Amino acid sequence: MICPNCGREMILEKVEKVLNFRGRELAVTLEQYRCHDCGLEAGTVDQAGCVQNAIADAWRLAEGFLTGREIRSLREARSWTQAGLARAANLDPAAIRRWENGCIQPPEADRALRLALEARENQD
Repeated sequence: MICPNCGREMILEKVEKVLNFRGRELAVTLEQYRCHDCGLEAGTVDQAGCVQNAIADAWRLAEGFLTGREIRSLREARSWTQAGLARAANLDPAAIRRWENGCIQPPEADRALRLALEARENQD
């Protein structure tokens, strides 16, 4: 990637950042391009999506919520589809898809997910 400021080559780096989100300071690891000549930091659209997911998951962990990866892996471990988990938790299947892909679920939905997943685990 070429730096739009100075025209030099930008280098892709993994960096640790501390960001404030919903009143919490969160440490996240992200990939970004950095120009070592002028200091500009930039990212691609795909990288921006990854940053959003990292922030959402860090916040969910700090608040004690299930992360998107946890929802997906717990659901798959129980051989449930998104629709199956939604039925068991009395939630919308589209919401399960959003939460697995980075959106943050409300507290009452997190409780419903946990109850449904725990009930299924106890049946197995």
